[in-house]
Amino acid sequence: MALKIAMVVPPAVDLNTPYAAAPRLVAWLRQLGHEVVPIDMSLEINLRVFSPKGLARMFDAINPAEVTNEYRNVYENRDRYIQLVDDAIAVLQQRDMAAVYRITMGSYLPEGPHFRRPDVQASKKNPAAWSHGDLARHLVSVMFADLTELFRSTITRHFGMHRYAHTLGWAPPSFDPLAEELARPPNVYEEMMFELADELFPKDLDLACFTCPFPGNLVGALLLGRWMATHRPNAKRAFGGGYPSTELRELEEPRVFDYMDYIVIDDGELPLKQICARLEGRVEEPLHNTFIRENGVVRL
Repeated sequence: MALKIAMVVPPAVDLNTPYAAAPRLVAWLRQLGHEVVPIDMSLEINLRVFSPKGLARMFDAINPAEVTNEYRNVYENRDRYIQLVDDAIAVLQQRDMAAVYRITMGSYLPEGPHFRRPDVQASKKNPAAWSHGDLARHLVSVMFADLTELFRSTITRHFGMHRYAHTLGWAPPSFDPLAEELARPPNVYEEMMFELADELFPKDLDLACFTCPFPGNLVGALLLGRWMATHRPNAKRAFGGGYPSTELRELEEPRVFDYMDYIVIDDGELPLKQICARLEGRVEEPLHNTFIRENGVVRL
């Protein structure tokens, strides 16, 4: 029987270098006859945060007393950021030349601490060295760097456009720091992530596959896995990619399986084929390169 599967890129990976495993595995699973929904949560959460409503929620979540003097002008310009963020995204997506010229021809963007960097000052003094589009995208990226640092210093130290809580995934000697982080109430960024998941994850999912290439999308994957336990309880959760293939090869921690049902190492094609066979009812099919928890014990 065909399964309904979500192939998920959890927050956050570098949006300039899309991770190839997700579309490759989508094609593989479709070839096996399954219905597969690709979900780039890393892209979707950034588009949600950097939108007028998203920025308004982020700014509203800031305690003004926690804003340092360095980023005070960024916080005080919050209405300007909210008003122009659609133009900024349109420039990054290369779909609005009028916005490009507004940004490059005047003082359209608010300028926080990152605009004082020598390289940014040099680019503004010599705009002829750039194309209009390249300069506009450069300046928008600098503006987003200011916003990122403000949110990191006030909402969560883990915030980033291309990674989230990456330090918690650096070869941890114990699962305890991750467990502590995952147990706290969600911040506004995570609330938006869960809202997106409810919109994008089909209600009748059989399996969600989380591809995790880097430490910076480990926590996002685990948070979404826990969310699924409550909101998509009939679906199984598989976790694979470069991070588990390098850092979890000697996995013995059973608590990880509170967030995922299967943890795959190395190439995902055959492991996913065997997981799908199990979910189709062929329980005698052997798993391949896959960790599971049985009777409280981790088995490969």
